Amino acid sequence: MLQALKQTLLTRGPFAQAHMGYWIRSSAFKHYFEKEIRGRSIRRVLDAGCGDGAYAIDIARRMPEAEVVGMDILRSPAWDERRLANLSFSQRDLHQLDEHETFDLVVSVDSLEHMKDNRLVMRAFWRALRPGGLLYLAMPLDKHDRSFLPARWYAFHKDWADDEHIGEQYELDQLAGVLREMGFSIRLARHTFTVWGRLSWELQTALHRGPVLSKLRTLGIPLFKLLGLMDIHAPIGEGHNLIIAEKPKA
Repeated sequence: MLQALKQTLLTRGPFAQAHMGYWIRSSAFKHYFEKEIRGRSIRRVLDAGCGDGAYAIDIARRMPEAEVVGMDILRSPAWDERRLANLSFSQRDLHQLDEHETFDLVVSVDSLEHMKDNRLVMRAFWRALRPGGLLYLAMPLDKHDRSFLPARWYAFHKDWADDEHIGEQYELDQLAGVLREMGFSIRLARHTFTVWGRLSWELQTALHRGPVLSKLRTLGIPLFKLLGLMDIHAPIGEGHNLIIAEKPKA
């Protein structure tokens, strides 16, 4: 009985296990999906740089009437496990995206920073969207990452980002300006992973340091999630970029 209770606590509710980086990004997406996207006429969706397809399958479940395409330069084994009638995946370099006015929604979450010449990809998003279509773009800005705990604890992540983030990065106003120059109108431009989000991620990551601290990590999950929600609803300071842009109707 105790084992069953433990299993329930670890898979449901505030103690459910979660990687806070992904949890904050996906919680922000779900929040703005309900606020800005649901209710619009959306027939076809592109998850651009979809990785393992987590966002694509979430969208496909939320919008069963829409056709959802996940696209990435690397094929993920998870694609074979994510089977829904309205979901498909394509292995493709987004620089070669040449669709013309075929999507009503393009979602790109933490992908453009991995691509050189990513303005070309943003222009491809513009071409691929139908008039009235939306672009949901989330993109980190490494220069605004800060450490509240000893920076050496997170050196592994900085080294990873230095190797992986080969694409151009932008201040929020600069990124909004790039999209405006392409013809987009900006519906939302805000920072994510501000003080609260960074602190949430750092605290959870710090509790991986040794078996004793790891046991405290589960107890800390509700606090980490609370900080993550504060990052969405009461952000403080600068951080990563989140923009929702619209291709105006002709």
